Amino acid sequence: MLTHNWNNHAICQLTEATKIGKYDIPASYVNVTQMCQAHEKQFSDYSRLESTKAFLEGLSADTAIPVSGLVITIKGGNDKQSQGTWAHSEVAIDCAQWVNIEFRIWANRALRQLISSQRVIEVPQQSKLRIPSLEEISTLLDLTLGKAGLEPKLVAGAKLNAIGKRYPHLQEEAEEAKLMLLVPVEDKLLAPTQLGEILTELTCETYSAQRVNKLLIEQDFQVRNPEGNPDYLPTEKGKPYSQLTLGTAKGRDKTVQHLRWFETVLEVMEVCTNC
Repeated sequence: MLTHNWNNHAICQLTEATKIGKYDIPASYVNVTQMCQAHEKQFSDYSRLESTKAFLEGLSADTAIPVSGLVITIKGGNDKQSQGTWAHSEVAIDCAQWVNIEFRIWANRALRQLISSQRVIEVPQQSKLRIPSLEEISTLLDLTLGKAGLEPKLVAGAKLNAIGKRYPHLQEEAEEAKLMLLVPVEDKLLAPTQLGEILTELTCETYSAQRVNKLLIEQDFQVRNPEGNPDYLPTEKGKPYSQLTLGTAKGRDKTVQHLRWFETVLEVMEVCTNC
């Protein structure tokens, strides 16, 4: 247990999961009763606020910890340091903000210091997991994505993503290699938005990208991709008129695919004209 000192008031924080009475209190939880007593306040006044209730619900959803597990009250016992209400460190910091600004600044630094030190300690444990070799990464993706019929350049892009993630010191080289793999979208390859512009001019009706995609599905040129990358896949009917291209998402940390179309697809699509 770590004991913080705030103006000669002891505020306890658990350094490891601890059983107090019948309760199992997780590591880093803080005795918020002591926090409030240091300022002649009561935690119950903070906990009954509507803003506090909303905060606890949001934190519960984010951490997957039930609200009842974010705040635990210990009654009875001979150990005065263990008595009172123990709360998740984020709750304690929010409570400190309710007390006053000076206390919030102190709590934000002091209480997070333990959490940060625990994360540093956990790193060696994670390193015990064997990192797959470059050959293993390549073989795995060949056996999965390659055999699934994905274009070789897309498989190569996936390999570079995996290598950059597992070998951070190769991240820069992997990103440079991904740029060399990018398939430029030539003028003859059109996005649904561009197809829509041509259809709008030909039919005198407005064709948005959404409407074009819907039309391509209805006429059996493409289907939605349940995996989501790319959003659509060509059918056997649509393959002669389309091509998958490779691009990068924002931040250049993810390879994405796009389904693009040759303008000749418009010659076989059934559309009505109002011109």
